[in-house]
Amino acid sequence: MDSIIFQRITELCAEKGTTITKLEKELGLAVATIIKWRDIKRSPSVFTVRAVANYFGVSIEYLLGETDIRSSISEIMSDDGVISLQRAMEKMTPTDKTRVMAMLRAGYDYAFKEDNSD
Repeated sequence: MDSIIFQRITELCAEKGTTITKLEKELGLAVATIIKWRDIKRSPSVFTVRAVANYFGVSIEYLLGETDIRSSISEIMSDDGVISLQRAMEKMTPTDKTRVMAMLRAGYDYAFKEDNSD
């Protein structure tokens, strides 16, 4: 079974219409460097993972399979509302955090539910 990082890079290359060989060349990596990552026992340096993530505009966490969210945390947190909410939640009790998250989920579900009244 291929490593998650190799799977994700393969998918991203296909989406971008490039090859692993071209990616290696553009990043200045030795030929077959990324192919070696297919084996879960072989892992790249953090600097190389960062370079690949930057190349595709995805987060390191996405490449490593820790999340399915491609955006970096800085992109997600760039909205003033998100930052304000995060700061407020840092000061809340666990009970208040649970209540706020329930309200947000309910609001989201209401705002994005399908309108079947047609």
